[in-house]
Amino acid sequence: MKKRKFLKLFVVTVCLNYSAQILPFHSIVAEATSGYEDNMAGDIIEQDISIAEIPVEASVAEEAIEVLVAEEAAVAESVVVEEEAAFVEAPVENEVQNIVEAEQFEAAELAPVEAGISPADEVSGITPTAVVNNFDISSDGNEMIPGQWYDLPTYISGKYLADNILNFVESYEVTLTSSASSVTVVPTVIDGSFYLDVSGFSDGEYTVQINAIGYTDWGDGELDPQYWTTPIKIELKSTDAAVIPDATYNPNSIDTSFQGDDNNWVIKNEAGEVVAQGSGEVIDDSILSTLGEGNYTVENTATATTKKGSEVPPTTVTGTFTIRHPESTTTVDKPINPDSITGTQKITDSVLTWEIKDSSGTVVASGTGNEVPQSIIDGLEDGDYTVKFTETSPEGEPHATEGSFTIRYPETTTTVDKPVNPDSITGTQKIPGSELTWEIKDSEGRVVKSGTGSEVPQDIINALENGEYIVEFTEISPEGETHTTNGSFTVRHPEATVSIDKTENPDSITGGQKIPDSELTWVIKDKDGTIIAEGAGNTVPQDVISGLTPGNYTVEFTEISPEGESSVAIQEFVITEAVLADPVDPAESTTPAELAGTTVTGTNNAKPVGSNPTTGKKTLPQTGESNPTWLASFGAMLGLTGLAGFVRRRKDGENS
Repeated sequence: MKKRKFLKLFVVTVCLNYSAQILPFHSIVAEATSGYEDNMAGDIIEQDISIAEIPVEASVAEEAIEVLVAEEAAVAESVVVEEEAAFVEAPVENEVQNIVEAEQFEAAELAPVEAGISPADEVSGITPTAVVNNFDISSDGNEMIPGQWYDLPTYISGKYLADNILNFVESYEVTLTSSASSVTVVPTVIDGSFYLDVSGFSDGEYTVQINAIGYTDWGDGELDPQYWTTPIKIELKSTDAAVIPDATYNPNSIDTSFQGDDNNWVIKNEAGEVVAQGSGEVIDDSILSTLGEGNYTVENTATATTKKGSEVPPTTVTGTFTIRHPESTTTVDKPINPDSITGTQKITDSVLTWEIKDSSGTVVASGTGNEVPQSIIDGLEDGDYTVKFTETSPEGEPHATEGSFTIRYPETTTTVDKPVNPDSITGTQKIPGSELTWEIKDSEGRVVKSGTGSEVPQDIINALENGEYIVEFTEISPEGETHTTNGSFTVRHPEATVSIDKTENPDSITGGQKIPDSELTWVIKDKDGTIIAEGAGNTVPQDVISGLTPGNYTVEFTEISPEGESSVAIQEFVITEAVLADPVDPAESTTPAELAGTTVTGTNNAKPVGSNPTTGKKTLPQTGESNPTWLASFGAMLGLTGLAGFVRRRKDGENS
């Protein structure tokens, strides 16, 4: 009925205009019907037009109606033919669109249910008028034909072209339906055109129903709500990629997940050279563990194609990581008795520690830093050691290196068996391969004897003069280190002397000793060796001398040192009776001149008292020697023998 109202108004208007001859009739009809050119012919042909209802002159109205029907029928037929040809022969204007067959489009246009859009769908309670073709729609600047398939649009824009001057559009709604969901959105409308950004929708295949919502104004003050709809099909598909190492340094795996159909990743070194490549969502340690130290870049590219074969723009994402491993060093400057033990680290912010273990594996010292303090080295006991420097990277990865060394210092000893007149002077060495030397210095520090070996020969000790000495043994290790010890000793041997003022009837017989704290003794023996008198001290008392009977005697002074060594000095003398006779001229004296007033130095036998000392004496002339003077004296001595014996006996009797 609403279309009949429209036709009534239209015919009246035409007739009035015609009768007034304002515009040619055909021009008016063409203008009035231009809004229908994009509709199906049935929208006009099937209208029920009654001429009787037109309140104008019958002949004019009939003629106008006949012309109108004929014109509209011709236009409708032309529109159908052109639209079918357009769908059959329309060229592909965009690579991403896939045009459906003409009959599919026609079926979709004439039967909305088959296209997935139900005419019973309501927009704000309005039943759609029809699925119409007169929408001007584009995607990313490319024209879209309703009912066709389009790949990868980012936005859809356009407007509904009203099929006559009485239809008005106020707003739009767009419903996107996929296998997973359906959502209706209100697009932005600017200057009568809608704009919808579809780039944010999930990937998938969508049926897009565009609804133009408005009304029809019949001019009678009544507005009839209307909406017009058209379908298109789109596929949304995108790519994305990730590069996520599980660690910046020395990663064990790298996440290369992606969105799309496939991906390809490459690993490049600092020079930009590809060192590894592959596909998949993870780069695992089997690949990463083969990489040398350095900085690396990972490029992960995701690719995809649509169902219709269109290539989706690829996405490439990059990420970086570093391979670095600690690498310590250990340096011992000498294998034996080192002066320096140092270590190094490869990574600046690593932690460097050290420890020293003995031969049993016990840690005897530890610390941090790149050097073992010298005080630690010097404090180590002799033995074999291992030193280890460990670098621990910021990632907690350790690396250790070791070095070994030996502590052995020379250490000699010096042993003097006696502080005075030693019989043995020896030294020892600690290291078998060392050299051992010795030297003897006097009290003024002058070296008087030296040699090598562990013992000072005895003949060298015996040959030393009396005095104070220091003996030093020095051990020189194979490393050239030295160690010296010393000992002191004294060489002092007794040396007794005897002095007789005259060898015939002496008035004084004295002895001397070399060592102040020695013991000095004396004995007088007759010619048979029988001890006649003995005593201690350095002087034979005068009364002992006076009490001697005429005869030949020997006097022995013995010095016994504190060490028990002895020295005996022996001298002979004669007691005669000449003192009782007339004085004898000295020139005629029978006393051997060489025996008068002599001093005899005793020999040092270096033996304890009680041994048989060697005598040091002036030897009397032996039998057969020519010495008349001595013989005369000897005769006089024999003459006095009886008197001496008497005097002795007398003294003995007096003493008794």
